[in-house]
Amino acid sequence: MFELDPVLVRTLHQQFYKEIKERRCDIIAGNMLNTLQDVTITPQAMIGNLPFASASVLLLRLITECNYVIPCFFIVQKELARRIVSLPRTKSFSSLTVLVQLVFKVKIIGDIKAHNFTPPPHVSAALVAFYPRLPARSKHWRCLLADICKICFSMRRRTIENNLKKHLCRKEERSRYIKAFVQAGVSLRQRAEELTVTQWEFVIDYLSVEFPTAS
Repeated sequence: MFELDPVLVRTLHQQFYKEIKERRCDIIAGNMLNTLQDVTITPQAMIGNLPFASASVLLLRLITECNYVIPCFFIVQKELARRIVSLPRTKSFSSLTVLVQLVFKVKIIGDIKAHNFTPPPHVSAALVAFYPRLPARSKHWRCLLADICKICFSMRRRTIENNLKKHLCRKEERSRYIKAFVQAGVSLRQRAEELTVTQWEFVIDYLSVEFPTAS
Protein backbone atom coordinates (compact mmCIF):
# COMPACT_ATOMS: atom_id res chain seq x y z
CA MET A 1 0.00 0.00 0.00
CA PHE A 2 1.15 3.53 -0.77
CA GLU A 3 -0.11 6.36 1.39
CA LEU A 4 0.84 10.05 1.62
CA ASP A 5 -1.03 10.96 4.81
CA PRO A 6 1.29 10.23 7.80
CA VAL A 7 -1.66 9.86 10.18
CA LEU A 8 -3.29 7.29 7.92
CA VAL A 9 0.08 5.51 7.53
CA ARG A 10 0.21 4.96 11.30
CA THR A 11 -3.39 3.74 11.29
CA LEU A 12 -2.66 1.29 8.48
CA HIS A 13 0.41 -0.05 10.30
CA GLN A 14 -1.77 -0.75 13.34
CA GLN A 15 -4.61 -2.26 11.32
CA PHE A 16 -2.37 -4.54 9.24
CA TYR A 17 0.26 -5.32 11.90
CA LYS A 18 -0.10 -9.09 11.53
CA GLU A 19 0.03 -9.04 7.73
CA ILE A 20 3.11 -6.79 7.76
CA LYS A 21 4.89 -9.03 10.28
CA GLU A 22 4.14 -12.07 8.12
CA ARG A 23 5.34 -10.14 5.04
CA ARG A 24 1.96 -10.47 3.38
CA CYS A 25 1.56 -6.71 3.20
CA ASP A 26 3.87 -3.73 2.78
CA ILE A 27 2.94 -0.13 3.55
CA ILE A 28 5.06 2.54 1.89
CA ALA A 29 4.84 6.10 3.21
CA GLY A 30 5.00 8.68 0.44
CA ASN A 31 4.08 9.44 -3.13
CA MET A 32 3.93 6.25 -5.20
CA LEU A 33 5.84 7.99 -8.00
CA ASN A 34 8.82 8.47 -5.68
CA THR A 35 8.61 5.33 -3.56
CA LEU A 36 7.78 2.53 -6.01
CA GLN A 37 11.35 1.25 -5.69
CA ASP A 38 10.90 0.84 -1.92
CA VAL A 39 8.57 -2.16 -2.23
CA THR A 40 10.29 -5.07 -0.48
CA ILE A 41 7.93 -7.91 -1.38
CA THR A 42 6.49 -9.26 -4.62
CA PRO A 43 2.76 -8.56 -4.27
CA GLN A 44 0.09 -10.92 -5.53
CA ALA A 45 -2.00 -8.01 -6.77
CA MET A 46 -2.27 -4.22 -6.64
CA ILE A 47 -5.48 -2.42 -5.79
CA GLY A 48 -5.86 1.31 -5.54
CA ASN A 49 -7.33 4.65 -6.47
CA LEU A 50 -4.70 6.26 -8.70
CA PRO A 51 -4.34 10.06 -8.56
CA PHE A 52 -5.99 11.37 -11.71
CA ALA A 53 -3.13 13.78 -12.47
CA SER A 54 -0.40 11.13 -12.39
CA ALA A 55 -2.19 7.86 -13.23
CA SER A 56 -0.70 7.53 -16.73
CA VAL A 57 2.83 8.09 -15.40
CA LEU A 58 2.24 5.52 -12.66
CA LEU A 59 1.05 2.93 -15.19
CA LEU A 60 4.11 3.57 -17.35
CA ARG A 61 6.43 3.11 -14.38
CA LEU A 62 4.65 -0.05 -13.23
CA ILE A 63 5.14 -1.51 -16.70
CA THR A 64 8.79 -0.51 -17.19
CA GLU A 65 10.30 -0.50 -13.69
CA CYS A 66 8.79 -3.49 -11.87
CA ASN A 67 10.43 -6.89 -12.18
CA TYR A 68 7.00 -8.52 -12.02
CA VAL A 69 3.66 -8.25 -13.80
CA ILE A 70 0.71 -8.92 -11.53
CA PRO A 71 -3.07 -8.39 -11.59
CA CYS A 72 -4.05 -4.79 -10.86
CA PHE A 73 -7.39 -3.19 -10.10
CA PHE A 74 -7.27 0.58 -10.30
CA ILE A 75 -9.73 3.43 -10.14
CA VAL A 76 -8.72 5.97 -12.78
CA GLN A 77 -10.28 8.93 -14.54
CA LYS A 78 -12.93 7.72 -16.98
CA GLU A 79 -11.23 9.47 -19.90
CA LEU A 80 -8.00 7.56 -19.18
CA ALA A 81 -9.90 4.27 -18.90
CA ARG A 82 -11.37 4.83 -22.36
CA ARG A 83 -7.93 5.65 -23.75
CA ILE A 84 -6.47 2.45 -22.32
CA VAL A 85 -9.05 0.25 -24.07
CA SER A 86 -9.27 2.24 -27.31
CA LEU A 87 -8.77 0.81 -30.80
CA PRO A 88 -6.27 1.70 -33.55
CA ARG A 89 -7.09 4.57 -35.90
CA THR A 90 -8.99 6.42 -33.17
CA LYS A 91 -8.06 9.72 -31.56
CA SER A 92 -7.60 8.18 -28.11
CA PHE A 93 -5.29 5.37 -29.28
CA SER A 94 -1.87 6.28 -27.88
CA SER A 95 1.50 4.94 -26.78
CA LEU A 96 -0.01 4.20 -23.36
CA THR A 97 -2.76 2.18 -25.05
CA VAL A 98 -0.17 -0.01 -26.78
CA LEU A 99 1.93 -0.39 -23.63
CA VAL A 100 -0.97 -1.43 -21.45
CA GLN A 101 -2.69 -3.72 -23.98
CA LEU A 102 0.52 -5.63 -24.76
CA VAL A 103 1.25 -6.31 -21.10
CA PHE A 104 -2.28 -6.71 -19.76
CA LYS A 105 -5.73 -7.83 -20.79
CA VAL A 106 -7.75 -4.79 -19.79
CA LYS A 107 -11.41 -4.58 -18.85
CA ILE A 108 -13.47 -1.64 -17.60
CA ILE A 109 -15.50 -3.14 -14.77
CA GLY A 110 -17.75 -0.15 -14.25
CA ASP A 111 -18.13 3.60 -13.87
CA ILE A 112 -17.85 5.40 -10.55
CA LYS A 113 -19.76 8.66 -10.23
CA ALA A 114 -18.19 11.75 -8.72
CA HIS A 115 -20.58 11.79 -5.72
CA ASN A 116 -18.96 8.57 -4.45
CA PHE A 117 -15.78 10.52 -3.58
CA THR A 118 -15.15 12.98 -0.77
CA PRO A 119 -14.66 15.66 -1.86
CA PRO A 120 -16.27 14.85 -5.23
CA PRO A 121 -14.01 15.46 -8.25
CA HIS A 122 -15.17 17.36 -11.33
CA VAL A 123 -14.86 14.26 -13.55
CA SER A 124 -16.15 10.69 -13.47
CA ALA A 125 -13.97 7.67 -12.75
CA ALA A 126 -13.91 4.01 -13.71
CA LEU A 127 -12.72 0.80 -12.10
CA VAL A 128 -10.34 -0.98 -14.49
CA ALA A 129 -9.02 -4.53 -14.21
CA PHE A 130 -5.54 -5.33 -15.55
CA TYR A 131 -4.92 -9.06 -16.01
CA PRO A 132 -1.35 -10.04 -17.03
CA ARG A 133 -1.05 -11.41 -20.53
CA LEU A 134 0.67 -14.75 -20.91
CA PRO A 135 3.45 -15.44 -21.41
CA ALA A 136 4.62 -12.66 -19.12
CA ARG A 137 7.07 -10.33 -20.85
CA SER A 138 10.50 -9.57 -19.42
CA LYS A 139 11.36 -6.16 -18.03
CA HIS A 140 13.76 -5.67 -20.96
CA TRP A 141 10.98 -6.42 -23.47
CA ARG A 142 8.65 -3.97 -21.74
CA CYS A 143 11.29 -1.24 -21.72
CA LEU A 144 11.94 -1.76 -25.43
CA LEU A 145 8.21 -1.41 -26.01
CA ALA A 146 8.12 1.84 -24.05
CA ASP A 147 11.13 3.24 -25.92
CA ILE A 148 9.86 2.54 -29.44
CA CYS A 149 6.34 3.75 -28.60
CA LYS A 150 7.77 7.00 -27.24
CA ILE A 151 9.63 7.51 -30.52
CA CYS A 152 6.84 6.57 -32.90
CA PHE A 153 4.06 8.42 -31.07
CA SER A 154 6.17 11.53 -30.39
CA MET A 155 4.63 13.35 -33.37
CA ARG A 156 1.28 11.71 -34.06
CA ARG A 157 0.83 13.23 -37.52
CA ARG A 158 4.26 12.11 -38.70
CA THR A 159 4.91 8.74 -40.29
CA ILE A 160 6.85 6.02 -38.53
CA GLU A 161 9.74 6.62 -40.91
CA ASN A 162 9.93 10.34 -40.11
CA ASN A 163 9.77 9.78 -36.37
CA LEU A 164 12.55 7.19 -36.57
CA LYS A 165 14.71 9.62 -38.58
CA LYS A 166 14.13 12.37 -36.05
CA HIS A 167 15.02 10.34 -32.96
CA LEU A 168 17.51 7.73 -34.18
CA CYS A 169 20.57 9.51 -35.51
CA ARG A 170 22.74 6.45 -36.14
CA LYS A 171 21.85 4.97 -39.51
CA GLU A 172 22.79 1.42 -38.51
CA GLU A 173 20.55 1.48 -35.44
CA ARG A 174 17.70 3.07 -37.41
CA SER A 175 17.92 0.40 -40.10
CA ARG A 176 17.43 -2.34 -37.50
CA TYR A 177 14.28 -0.65 -36.27
CA ILE A 178 13.05 -0.17 -39.82
CA LYS A 179 13.61 -3.85 -40.56
CA ALA A 180 11.46 -4.79 -37.55
CA PHE A 181 8.50 -2.81 -38.94
CA VAL A 182 9.00 -4.20 -42.45
CA GLN A 183 9.07 -7.76 -41.08
CA ALA A 184 5.78 -7.02 -39.30
CA GLY A 185 4.21 -6.04 -42.63
CA VAL A 186 4.07 -2.36 -41.71
CA SER A 187 4.52 0.41 -44.23
CA LEU A 188 6.91 3.07 -42.97
CA ARG A 189 4.49 5.64 -44.39
CA GLN A 190 1.91 4.59 -41.78
CA ARG A 191 1.44 6.50 -38.55
CA ALA A 192 1.90 4.81 -35.18
CA GLU A 193 -1.80 5.04 -34.34
CA GLU A 194 -2.66 2.97 -37.45
CA LEU A 195 -0.84 -0.17 -36.32
CA THR A 196 -2.68 -2.96 -34.54
CA VAL A 197 -1.52 -4.17 -31.15
CA THR A 198 -0.55 -7.47 -32.81
CA GLN A 199 1.75 -5.62 -35.21
CA TRP A 200 3.36 -3.76 -32.32
CA GLU A 201 3.91 -7.08 -30.56
CA PHE A 202 5.67 -8.50 -33.63
CA VAL A 203 7.91 -5.42 -33.84
CA ILE A 204 8.99 -5.70 -30.19
CA ASP A 205 9.54 -9.46 -30.47
CA TYR A 206 11.87 -8.77 -33.39
CA LEU A 207 13.69 -5.94 -31.62
CA SER A 208 14.15 -7.98 -28.43
CA VAL A 209 16.22 -10.42 -30.51
CA GLU A 210 18.11 -7.61 -32.26
CA PHE A 211 18.77 -5.87 -28.93
CA PRO A 212 18.92 -8.75 -26.39
CA THR A 213 20.21 -6.57 -23.55
CA ALA A 214 19.46 -3.05 -22.42
CA SER A 215 21.73 -0.51 -24.06
